[in-house]
Amino acid sequence: MIFNTISFSASLCVVFLLISGFPLKNKVCMCLLTLAMCTTLAFLALAYMHSIC
Repeated sequence: MIFNTISFSASLCVVFLLISGFPLKNKVCMCLLTLAMCTTLAFLALAYMHSIC
């Protein structure tokens, strides 16, 4: 449940960053989006693996 919550929160952050209109040419914004997407995918995979075992 913890992995799933972190994944959901990170994906919400990505959606809000994209909707809010941050300039995507800014390196800091792109770094934040990349970090949030990596966090989302990593914890999504961990939640999936944990549910299988």
